[in-house]
Amino acid sequence: MLTCVNKYNKYKVTIQCLLTWVNKIINRINRIWGGFVANGVVKTYHARTPLLIMFTDTHCHFAEHEGYDKDGAYARALENKVDLMIDVAFDVASSFQSEKFAKDKENVYFLAGIHPDAFEEVTEENLALIKPIFSNPKCVGVGEIGLDYHYGKDKDGQKSAFVRQIVFANELKLPFSVHSRDCTEDMVN
Repeated sequence: MLTCVNKYNKYKVTIQCLLTWVNKIINRINRIWGGFVANGVVKTYHARTPLLIMFTDTHCHFAEHEGYDKDGAYARALENKVDLMIDVAFDVASSFQSEKFAKDKENVYFLAGIHPDAFEEVTEENLALIKPIFSNPKCVGVGEIGLDYHYGKDKDGQKSAFVRQIVFANELKLPFSVHSRDCTEDMVN
């Protein structure tokens, strides 16, 4: 039971309802993902901070390119109070890099998959190669998959790769993250 003091007393019921709702969300995350600890501590509520503010980056790339300072980007995210991050892969190599990066970071989860710009990599061999990654409890889905017609790459090839990865995600019983650019008609239909 939260007991608020000083200026928060008149808002006691509202704050308790809000915290109950926030706790339900956190409990759901704990059930689905097996729990999490944000920035090394379990978030607690007390009279001085009656409202939990938690930032989650649901789409970041720590394996973006060579020379990219991923540890620096991670440190800056923590400094700016980003409590949870989901590192999104974009090809086979970045799927393994995302898994490796999330391993030692308690508040980083990841998606593994193949971006539409790399649709040629969506082969049965490559899907079999990354399939073991999905047994990692920090892997929370398949992604980033979808369609991207911005650079005019093979639309039929992208569609085929997209459908294959949706089927793959369904086989794994995992959600997937969709990338969609300049392809509204095909994405909606």
